[in-house]
Order: sequence, then C-alpha cells, then structure tokens
Amino acid sequence: MLKLIEIKELKPGMFIIDVSNTWSRKLSVPKKMYVLNTDFVQRLVNTGIIEVFIDTSKTKDLSFTKIAEEKPKQNESFALKSLLKQAFSIRLEIQNVISELMNDAGSDKKINLTKARAAIKSVADFTLDNQFLLTGLVMMRRKSRYIFEHALCSSVLMVAFAQENGFDTETQQDYGIAAMLHDIGMLKVPSYVLNKRSDLTQDDIEQLQRHVAYGYITLKEIDGISDTILKMASQHHERLDGTGYPLGLKGDQISIPGQMAAIIDVYNAATSDRGYKKGIPPARAIAEILLKSKTAFNRDLVNIFIRSVGIYPFGTLVSLGSGLIGIVVQVEKDDLLHPVVRIIYNPSKGGMISPYNLALQEHKNDQHLKIKGVVDKEKLFLQDEDIDKILGVS
Repeated sequence: MLKLIEIKELKPGMFIIDVSNTWSRKLSVPKKMYVLNTDFVQRLVNTGIIEVFIDTSKTKDLSFTKIAEEKPKQNESFALKSLLKQAFSIRLEIQNVISELMNDAGSDKKINLTKARAAIKSVADFTLDNQFLLTGLVMMRRKSRYIFEHALCSSVLMVAFAQENGFDTETQQDYGIAAMLHDIGMLKVPSYVLNKRSDLTQDDIEQLQRHVAYGYITLKEIDGISDTILKMASQHHERLDGTGYPLGLKGDQISIPGQMAAIIDVYNAATSDRGYKKGIPPARAIAEILLKSKTAFNRDLVNIFIRSVGIYPFGTLVSLGSGLIGIVVQVEKDDLLHPVVRIIYNPSKGGMISPYNLALQEHKNDQHLKIKGVVDKEKLFLQDEDIDKILGVS
C-alpha cells in the first residue's frame, strides 16, 4: 500500500517510492530503496525533501541497525596478532620442508623425513589449541603453485582432521606427513598436462592418473616409510562405491588413511584456483562432498572433517543479509554457521569502514545478520596485505 508521509516520519526499514524530483540523482542512490539508517534520512532532509511516498507492504524490521559496533578489544587483537605470527612462522617452516622434499624427489635424491616430522609436530602442537586458525590461514594464502600448495594445505588439514578424529599425537604426525607426500607422484606427470587450460584428453587423463603409481614407487624407497604414508599415496583416489582408481577398491577395502586423504584431496582441489577453473568457496565444496557421502565418501568421516575445518574458515570474506561484509576471525566450534566476523564494509555508510567485531552467534534469529555468501577480496579491491592489516598482522 502506497502512503505519502512527511520526511520526519521516515524510519529505517521503510521502502521509499520516488515521487517527483531529482533527489535520487543528488544522493547517487536508486530511486526505489529501503531506508537503512537515520543517517540516510538526514541526508534527505538536507536536500530539502519534505514528503516521500513509501510502500507500507514492504516495510522491514531493521533491528540490526541498532547493534552496537563492538570494537575488537585490545587484548583480543593482541592475542590474535600474536597467534597469527606463530601461524605464519609455522607455515614458512612447512614451506621450506616441502620445497626441500620436492627438490629431492624431482632430482631422484634420497628423501629424508626428519625435518618434515619436526614441522608437522609444530602444526600438531599449534592446532591443538588453535584448531581453525592455521587451517584457515593456509587456505587463504594459496598461490598458483598447485602441487606445492596442495601438499602444504593437505598436511595442515590432515593434522586437524586427525585431531578431531581422536587420534593420538604420534598418529596425527604420521597422518600429517602422509598427507604432505600423498601427491608427490604429480612431479612425474608432464607439465603440459598439469598446466593445460583446455579440457583434458583421454590420454591426458591416463597420464594424470599415473601419479598414484609414481608416488607409491617414490615413497616406497624411503627408509622407514610408514604404512600410513603408502596407503594415502596409493588410495586417495579410491571411492567407497568402487568408482575410483587405480584399483577400483570398495568400502572397507580402502584404509582409513586412504578415505581421509580422499576427502581432503577433493576439498583442496575444489577450493583451489587452477589454470582451467576458479576455485569454489569452502562451504560449497563441503556441500558437494556431503552429497557424495552416500556413495563415494564415508559419511562419518565427512562429518568429522567438517568439524575440523569449519563451514566458513578463518580469513573468509563473507556477506551478511544486511549487505555488511566482514572477515571471519573466530570459528565457533559448537556453532560453525555463526562465527565471529570483523565487519569492514557497510553499504549504508558508503563502503569501507573502521573494522569492528560482530559475534553472529548472539544474533541467530536476525535474518539480516545471517551469512548469505562468500565474497572475493577483489570485489573490495583488497590485497593480502590489506587483509593482514585488518587482522593486525602488519
């Protein structure tokens, strides 16, 4: 129902219908829109508008505008900054280890896992008290070197997965090293296949699938290699329904390490940018894995994996129903759908704003504060350095 009201009666949540002149052009806003806050009403008053038409049937409850902007407390910001520095240090340690391992494997040198064990122990120790921070960090900092980044992410994700699965410390470390090495056979696949931007031919696919055998052969030559590492390398492309490769194993024929690696491998590949495709958001990758958990993956293990990484990992840019955009800075283990978000963008205030934290768990029933989707940092013209500054790392 249309209604003419005086400007002083205009409230947040009302839907304006443009009535006459050029106020919408003066304010650079659409001619029909919701009033999001009292600041906007004042802008109308300042232009000399006295009356406006509203559509009363479209009036919304915009209670979210009343939420106090909770600035990150100094001790909380300091704690996050300190933890992130530790996480960056651990990430660098793993990077160096993986570079050395891949250089040795690529030149057929003997592989030594001493440094890898030390790096994975650092991951396990850190992740025990900061489950979602390191996994989120490695996911948000992936570059174009897919094999390298895949090894890095897989190892960190696997440690968190193994911890959530209740494995002891020694097993966690064994699984982490195994995940780091599970795709090492990719180094033997021709680069033109790995870097191809068009659809793969049948011959390309066959060459790509040989990486499983290449990896198994390479790893079997390592002194003291564990059975876990060999099983992950040889079984991470097997599927419970027998549709995987290279052996078409089914059900319990696939080891637990192989089943866990399969989940991580698909999740990592789906969320990564490749030459021929753009990665998808973690939440969507999880949804796709869940759909396949009735046939291809172990449903119980999928649920454990989700609990270990979260729906919206640390560092994810998310948009809320209100149009606010923020960075996930804390994942709530008991409520993965409602993390703490550091709000950085408010459309009703013209764009980027001074950051503040918003605990979505405290506003579960407010549709305006539900996560609606994931945002690419490019949309806000942000670089990694900008994200670092917002998080307090630099």
